[in-house]
Amino acid sequence: GFDNGKVSFETPAEFNHKIQYDTAARNWKPPGELVESYQSRGRNFEIWCADLIDPAVRQLIDRIQILVSLFIEGGTPIPLDDADWSLAKWRIFFVYEKLSSLTSSSTCPYSLVGYCSTYRFNTYSPSLRTSPSEGKTPLTFSLPVDAPTSIKPTSQETTDHNTTPFSLSNLPFRARISQFLILPSHQSHSHGTHLYQTIYTHFLYTSACTELTVENPNEAFDDLRDYCDYTHLLTTSTFPLITLTTTLPSTLFARRPGTRVPTSQLLPLDLLSSLRKQQKLAPRQFARLVE
Repeated sequence: GFDNGKVSFETPAEFNHKIQYDTAARNWKPPGELVESYQSRGRNFEIWCADLIDPAVRQLIDRIQILVSLFIEGGTPIPLDDADWSLAKWRIFFVYEKLSSLTSSSTCPYSLVGYCSTYRFNTYSPSLRTSPSEGKTPLTFSLPVDAPTSIKPTSQETTDHNTTPFSLSNLPFRARISQFLILPSHQSHSHGTHLYQTIYTHFLYTSACTELTVENPNEAFDDLRDYCDYTHLLTTSTFPLITLTTTLPSTLFARRPGTRVPTSQLLPLDLLSSLRKQQKLAPRQFARLVE
């Protein structure tokens, strides 16, 4: 950054002095929306959510995503020079500790605990397709360069039938967790559980979201995800709805003993599919939890 035309990369003593006596830090507030508050070991924590198209969020990510290279194996930083419509698809969740007492007039009330980045991939939905037999012209569009959040119909489409601009965020999408990080000093304090549950709940109640997936999870994250998802299915009484068939057709064993029984004969596949879509879990993840 710059200060009165002067580059802020100075001597360590000058840098530390500016950090320790920055009175503006006391009034700093996280960008975005507060979505969850909780307590852990007598300390207060908050989870904030915002889209990457927000300049304040982009600046914050630019400064902290060096942690990805340090703590996430194979992790890569988010390209912050993408087009606005692409940046708008990134939704970032931050976990902060909110200090109840400030030691000085320059102490910031928020301290970073961790964060998670998610990306929204638009999905094809056959139910939204316009049939030519209905005599309607499908709405065609291209991604705008200067208007990332909405799409306007062409003049011909406006003439043919009543159309209005719509938001890209209203299109069906599949949310994907990309980077998930809790700083080492805050690990094993259930912050990862709180963060994942907040993200899952956020997208579960977002009508345009059809599914929550994870990009290349490691074993530790798989354990966290399994625990949270399994607990959720227990609390929603999903498992009691699933029953195993106890009577099977004799023709399955007529040829030879030990014949494998098809899954479709043991479990109600239509019900499983309906429950999975209702809970917005990925097919493989839901199958593992049911098993």
